[in-house]
Amino acid sequence: MCKAKEDIVSVLKVGLFGALTAVVLLAGAASSAYAFPKDFQNFSGFGGDDTLDQSANRAKLKHIPVILLHGNGGSATHKQWGMTTMRDMLYKAGYNPSEVWAPSYLNGGVELYGVHKNHIDDVRNFIEAVKSYLGVQKVDIVSHSLGATMARAYMTGFQRSGKFDPNARRFDSVSTLVSLSGANDGLGPYSMDEFKTGSDFLRGLNNVDNVIDPTPYGPSKEDDEKGDFKGVTALDNNQVAYVAFWASGDFVDQQHANTGALKGANINKAFSLGMSLTGHERIIKDPQVVSEFLPYLNHGQAKTAAASQSERALDGSKALADKFADKLSGMPQAADVKW
Repeated sequence: MCKAKEDIVSVLKVGLFGALTAVVLLAGAASSAYAFPKDFQNFSGFGGDDTLDQSANRAKLKHIPVILLHGNGGSATHKQWGMTTMRDMLYKAGYNPSEVWAPSYLNGGVELYGVHKNHIDDVRNFIEAVKSYLGVQKVDIVSHSLGATMARAYMTGFQRSGKFDPNARRFDSVSTLVSLSGANDGLGPYSMDEFKTGSDFLRGLNNVDNVIDPTPYGPSKEDDEKGDFKGVTALDNNQVAYVAFWASGDFVDQQHANTGALKGANINKAFSLGMSLTGHERIIKDPQVVSEFLPYLNHGQAKTAAASQSERALDGSKALADKFADKLSGMPQAADVKW
């Protein structure tokens, strides 16, 4: 057996996390190409229209800007786990480059210990930089896998120290959170570190001012879209829209069933996209998934520099979903794509 194969076999011995690690190794490093406007801060990833300056990017805003957060082992532009396909689908739905941004916040490879602590500042700094650059008060976040709990860590004020700082909470900065195959309830009791179900980290995500609520300031009434994960607390006031989608039987769901759900979200839904790593990848590349979360984006009033001067060009949500649905017939569906 050659050395490369021996290395991968040894990696696989660590279990399902090892499966993801092996795929990352086989897929190769992410592309080094990225583009931001020249007057934006120095980050890795992509976002904005790099042919425009700050004032021109601000003038292009018609929707609440979207932040795309990749998962573990990936980057914004990673061939398998990146968010470029998601970006392109948002473009097809009517978003423009000034409105879609994605950081590469990891160091490359899979990180199993302290990943939220080690990189929460990277995520927080990027989101705050985008808000400042565009002159907006709120963003929408579309997150995948680790990105989902990273987004929730940003919202709940998680710190590199491992503590939660109420003064650093950012519920007022997020209009909609879309969680795609996130380990929102951990990866089971036998997992490790922050990923262990019941860990201090996960308990902190679900506890705001001693109120147990995974979706703080979310929908204030029950409806059928919440499915089996209904829940309303005294915190809920419709300030934030929450969407929780997951790929049934993917490698996250296999470790802890329905961990992709968020109790109290506006909508919880499992998709049949394939098992293990197949479904975990498809959920960020399937047009039907996008068409179902689009109506929840652009939630509430967009506080943008452009909107302060005139009415928003679109109400957002329903109009975008209808527009994107018209284009679905011309796009490859999950069942048609060769994985």
